[in-house]
Amino acid sequence: MNEIEDELSTKGYALVDSFLPPATFDKISTELGVARAEFKPAGVAGATSSPDRKDLSFWIDEGKVSPELKEFFEKITELTDRLKVSLALPFQQREFHAALYPVGAYYRKHQDTLAETMPLKATRLLSCVYYLNRHWSEQDGGELVLYTD
Repeated sequence: MNEIEDELSTKGYALVDSFLPPATFDKISTELGVARAEFKPAGVAGATSSPDRKDLSFWIDEGKVSPELKEFFEKITELTDRLKVSLALPFQQREFHAALYPVGAYYRKHQDTLAETMPLKATRLLSCVYYLNRHWSEQDGGELVLYTD
């Protein structure tokens, strides 16, 4: 966890391999695969769809988490509790969703805070992305690009 804190404070982002053990990774992959019918077209800023993204999204209610997702939420809670103190981040709420990108889907360049379009909603302090692609390669496409300026 110290590496995550150090990277966030110096670079503004952190990359973490093997955030969870492989067995937990497998459980989460299976759980979300079973829930695939619950995935709906993703939107932006409260809209139910958007030309800026063509992925499918499944919102996860942290209060009704399955046993398969429990370890993920425990680890995220540990991380955010530490970051509240070490980086003085005043987290007020958390939200979680899973995204599915079928072939040809995309999410255009965007900012994770909505300050320009929704000033009262510009409270996102931290975004976490946990990939469930076991054998992803650059040839598959879909890599995350961070713009730090």
